[in-house]
Amino acid sequence: MSMSTSIGALAAALAKAQSEMLNANKNQRNGGYNSKYADLAEIINTMREPLSKNSLSVSQLVGGFDASTSTLSVSTLLMHSSGEWIQSEMSIPVKGKWDKTAQQNVIDPQCAGSAITYARRYSLAAILGITQEDDDGNAASNVPAYNNDADNFPTQNTYNVQPQENVTMA
Repeated sequence: MSMSTSIGALAAALAKAQSEMLNANKNQRNGGYNSKYADLAEIINTMREPLSKNSLSVSQLVGGFDASTSTLSVSTLLMHSSGEWIQSEMSIPVKGKWDKTAQQNVIDPQCAGSAITYARRYSLAAILGITQEDDDGNAASNVPAYNNDADNFPTQNTYNVQPQENVTMA
């Protein structure tokens, strides 16, 4: 995250805008995980008027593709008419298919577009404080989805997390 040297006016305007924003409606259904979520258009519709009324705007830019990590980045810039700004960047893995001949991950445009939309939706909601449900995070991270009842939670170390001893928090 980076920001202008001062963000006082931006912070005050964002606080006013947030008081006018409702949570985004979960207007889409993810059939693969049987969950509902707010799509990018719903996030934008939720924030557009409150931001505009408070002299705020948002721009999202797609960064380059890092072939070594198969990730794309999306930069979200929240701006105020005073010239103050806050920027965050999110890198997200992009699924693709391994090309044995080329010895590289080949990303098709649909996979890239899906990852960009996902990153834009979550980055925008995060920078503005809009609440939404984590609907497709499981798909993006290849983690199996589980219902919220105890019978459906894994009983083994599904995520292969190794216990650590003598860990201290600063």
